[in-house]
Amino acid sequence: MGKAVPTSKHSYGHGGWEPRTSRCTYVCKGKRRAGVAKAGEQPECPLNDADDGRRTVLASTTPSRDTIREWLYENTNLKKLSGQVLQELANGIVVKKVRSGDVLCREGERPDEIYVVRKGMLETKFFGVQEDVPPSSILMLTEVLREVTSSCSLEACTDAEVWAIPSSYLKELAARKPELALMLSVQLADQLAMLNEKQRSESEKQKVLRRYYVQPTNESFPQISIDTFAGKSRYFQNLRKQLLAAANDSERNHVLVFGEPGLFKDKLAQLIHENSVYCDEPVVMLQCKNIKPGAPELFGDDNNPGLLKSVGRGSIILNNVQDIHSDIVDTLFSTLDSAMCDKNSDDCQARLLFISEKTVPALSNFPLTRIKVPPLRLARRDIPHLVNFYLQEYTKHRGLEKVPTITPEVMKDLEAFDHPDNFAGLFYSLRRAVIQTEASPEGSTIGRSTLWFTRKPEQNVRLNLLDQLPILRKFLRSDIWPERINFDFTLYAFAAIVLILWFGPQERDTNFALNFFWAWWWPGIFLVYLGLGRVWCAVCPFMIYGELVQRWRLSKGAVLRKWPKNMDAWGPWFLFWMFAAILVWEECWDLPDTAYLSGWLLVLITAGAMICSYFFEKRLWCRYLCPIGGMNAMFAKLSVTELRAKQGVCTAECDTYHCYKGGPAEPPEGLETNGCPLGSHPAQLKDNKDCVLCMECLKACPYRSVEFNLRVPFADLLEKHNATASEVSLMFLLLGASYLHRLPALLEQFGLQDLSTEEGILSSLGMHMLVSSFVLAAPGLLVYAVDSIFVSGLRMKRGGDDPVSKASSLRKPATFVELAYGYLPLVWAITLAFYTELGLSEAFRVLQVAGRTIGLSPEVAERLPGFSLQDSDTLAVLQTLTLMTGLALSVFITKYLSKMSWKECLPHFFLLGGLTLEAWLLDIPGAFWGSWT
Repeated sequence: MGKAVPTSKHSYGHGGWEPRTSRCTYVCKGKRRAGVAKAGEQPECPLNDADDGRRTVLASTTPSRDTIREWLYENTNLKKLSGQVLQELANGIVVKKVRSGDVLCREGERPDEIYVVRKGMLETKFFGVQEDVPPSSILMLTEVLREVTSSCSLEACTDAEVWAIPSSYLKELAARKPELALMLSVQLADQLAMLNEKQRSESEKQKVLRRYYVQPTNESFPQISIDTFAGKSRYFQNLRKQLLAAANDSERNHVLVFGEPGLFKDKLAQLIHENSVYCDEPVVMLQCKNIKPGAPELFGDDNNPGLLKSVGRGSIILNNVQDIHSDIVDTLFSTLDSAMCDKNSDDCQARLLFISEKTVPALSNFPLTRIKVPPLRLARRDIPHLVNFYLQEYTKHRGLEKVPTITPEVMKDLEAFDHPDNFAGLFYSLRRAVIQTEASPEGSTIGRSTLWFTRKPEQNVRLNLLDQLPILRKFLRSDIWPERINFDFTLYAFAAIVLILWFGPQERDTNFALNFFWAWWWPGIFLVYLGLGRVWCAVCPFMIYGELVQRWRLSKGAVLRKWPKNMDAWGPWFLFWMFAAILVWEECWDLPDTAYLSGWLLVLITAGAMICSYFFEKRLWCRYLCPIGGMNAMFAKLSVTELRAKQGVCTAECDTYHCYKGGPAEPPEGLETNGCPLGSHPAQLKDNKDCVLCMECLKACPYRSVEFNLRVPFADLLEKHNATASEVSLMFLLLGASYLHRLPALLEQFGLQDLSTEEGILSSLGMHMLVSSFVLAAPGLLVYAVDSIFVSGLRMKRGGDDPVSKASSLRKPATFVELAYGYLPLVWAITLAFYTELGLSEAFRVLQVAGRTIGLSPEVAERLPGFSLQDSDTLAVLQTLTLMTGLALSVFITKYLSKMSWKECLPHFFLLGGLTLEAWLLDIPGAFWGSWT
């Protein structure tokens, strides 16, 4: 092998016998330094270990004594001795061959021979400083002459040849040869002086390191390791691989560990060091915010050598490196990469482990091993493992006999919580709970009263009705809802209603089905929106027949198609235009008072559901194409109830997704279901738009993750919801429909009542359809025009589209689509006010109408129970209260959504007031408008 290069200024060079002290505190058995053997690789050795743990060495064939004498003369300072003395030294040498990893002497042992390195490299360690021993070095001389124990361990870095001189032979020869005794005395004095200097230097380094030492992870609290600090999720399995790869990196590249607060990143950096081949070297941690200008803590000054030199081949953890000055980082890397600090020097061989919570631009240009620690919310299924681990650790730390248990409800809360403080927040919450449990009358059980933490703002105003009303949970999980209701009742009732509409009397005051459709269903569904959102879709007869078609197709072995990928783009617009066509048809052909046409309307919508169900799986028609479903989805955002699932529980415990896809029963309480008919996952719902409250997810979930919550009304509008242009268009279409239903009164307001006479232009079907279309579109176009003019003027006033200050950007007006949802409560109120008149005028005469339907004479039918509130003060008061409530809610929500001041919202407020006043004048003509006519 080639000539070895000394790695320290105190190592021996070729031909020198300079003072050399064998020195080390401990050498980790079986671990090799970088560049000598692969990191973590156990050197192969065919020899058995001795009883004392030292590896035996294999004696080689002894070369000739003349050869040994000549080598000593040529390569060491022993040439000062006479030839006779050199010959006698050569005669006493025992030639040994050692393998890489063999230990010649351990710390604390008394050596019985000195060693001359003939070939190969040995290694010593002294006060944490590791040094290589090249050929020609003479070792253990001081210990043998002074008859003391070794302060270091001596280990072979490579296969080597070592010449050993027994101590007894050396002493006997020195007693006979005064010149040898004199040389040994001089060398002993020099080595003792160097030893003292080394001890002083190392003491200074230890003094520097002592301030920054960190407690080993196996002694810290909580005790963590690479295997125990997290669970088995794929995020943390990948993190373990990254940590081990960084620990076993033979190049010792510097590492950046970054992530959110509370992830124990400092301990993870320690684990990288403790699992490396330099695990016995010192590891220190420095808070970057405490680094002084010039960083004397790292580079040293006149009073201390600095951490870079003091730590040797250990590791320096720089915590919160985002707080460090970029100039210090540049100097740090240039120092480590400079020629003065080459790979063969003991100075500046530290490995840097950076810890950061933010992006550090100063580190972007340097080659680093980057390890991102995932937040706890991405690995919720690891939370039960972490909870049990932390509880066991803290219970042991406090000396408690029994580990507290966590109730299932609290565990689900922990899984659902986002844990902004990650591991640290979870640990400290559990620590507080354990302390509180010791004095709790509940004993060693941690319940919701013991473990508390900050919940999301929206969670604080929710009440899970399923927990408060167990009988409600039982009903909703039974086959009564909605299976038996749909297929044992609604299926047949709907068919009967359509037949009555087709073949019964055609006027609304004589047809029970027509009365039910227009006087009961329409006002009733708008009241249901506030309480149960889109629940009508769960019992809708349209899709009941669609499901019959699906079941028939599946029974024949058919494979239904997946939904088209672009349904989100064009489906809602198809729904909008279909609804517009239905409204024009309703007005021009007088569907509310024409039974058979109303029947055909129901059949038309049912046919759409059946056709879609014939080709596609689940309820494509309900989610994207049904006009009634679109209206239900929009107004469901006003509901005081919602169905949601705990995201944490779903992420942590579920891997079947039966609530979404359907599947067999899953213990402990999951039932067999077909999955969500609208293809929605309850944990991913942002609003009520895509939930029909069919409770398929509640039945399928075995973990009690699904909640049926009572909440603040119109919460979807105040929180994040899906705002779309198609839905806003549908909303204003329904607003226009409210005025279209009062078209004669509307024309009379503007003095155009002659248009609706038999000779008027509305007698023409084409003109009637054109006017109807204009009335439907007018409110939406008016609101859009006012908003466009207002927003344009506001932007001009502020100096353009791009805000020049943070304050102006925070007050940037909302887009029209976002702000338009403020009109939704008013649209609901105006529509309900119209159908309230129809309902209170005719709904409670249903028995009388039913009598006429079955053929009773008008005189007999009038004797049946019934009453009407038409033209009554009660009706006027109810309509007025409804309109005022809708106006107040719309003003509040518009102000909230607009992100503008009250003054800047005045145009929309005036517009809301005008639309409300117009509806009031049309609905209650006798209260105001009638006095002017």
